[in-house]
Amino acid sequence: MTAYHAVIHQGKVKPGQWLAMQACGGIGLSAVQIAAAADALVVAVDIDDVKLARAKEEGAVATVNAKGLTPKQVGDAVKEATKGGAHISIDGLGRAFTLQQSLHSLRKRGRHVQVGVTTHEEKNGEVAIFVNDFVMNELEFVGSLGNPQPKYAELMELVARKKLQPARLVTKEISLKDVNDTLKRMDDYDTLGFRGHYSVHLRGLDGLASKAAALIGRRMNDVSSWLHKLGLSDKKWES
Repeated sequence: MTAYHAVIHQGKVKPGQWLAMQACGGIGLSAVQIAAAADALVVAVDIDDVKLARAKEEGAVATVNAKGLTPKQVGDAVKEATKGGAHISIDGLGRAFTLQQSLHSLRKRGRHVQVGVTTHEEKNGEVAIFVNDFVMNELEFVGSLGNPQPKYAELMELVARKKLQPARLVTKEISLKDVNDTLKRMDDYDTLGFRGHYSVHLRGLDGLASKAAALIGRRMNDVSSWLHKLGLSDKKWES
C-alpha cells in the first residue's frame, strides 16, 4: 500500500517513463511490481544481487549494483541505463546515500519521491542535498506517507484483477514467537520481500482484524476480503 501511493499518487508515473527504485526491500520490490504493471520502465538499485535478481522477476528491465559506488556514480549508472536519467526516482530506505543517489539519478525536471524515513545516523532527518541541481534541473522533491484510506479500493481492484500480486513478495510465514528475531533481521537488511508484519498468522486472529477495521474505518468483512485477495488469509468474514 505504501509503495502504491509512492508510485501512482506521488510519483505520478506514466507508461513509458523510467522509474529508478533505490533499495529493493519489501517496499522497493512492491514499487517495482506496481510500476511495471503501470507500463513504466524500472531500473532497480541495491547492493544485494539476490534482491536485484528478484527485482528483475518483478518487472525491472535494468539493475544497478550500488555496492562500493558513490551516489554520483550510482546516478551516472542509472543515467546510462535509462539514456538520460529517470523521470521518477524513489528512495525506499531513508539513508543519506540513497537519497543523494536518487537525486543524482534524475533527468531534467525529474521527480524524487521520499518514502524511507531517516535514521538517527541522519541526525533526525538532516541530509545534505545539492540545491543548485534542483534549480538548474527544475527537480521536484515529494514526500510519500503510507496510502490514504480512500485510495484502497483502486489498489484492491488491481489485486483482484491480478494486475498486482503482492502475495508473491511474502517470502515466509512466521509465528508470533519469531517476530522479534525477524524484525531484527529486517533492521539488518537480512530479509527478502515481506516477513513479519504481513505474514504473522493473520489467519484466525479475530482481534487483529477488528482493530484493523476500526483503525481504517472499514467493516470487518471489507478488511478480511482485502486480506483474502492479497493471499494473506484463507478465511473470509461476513458481517
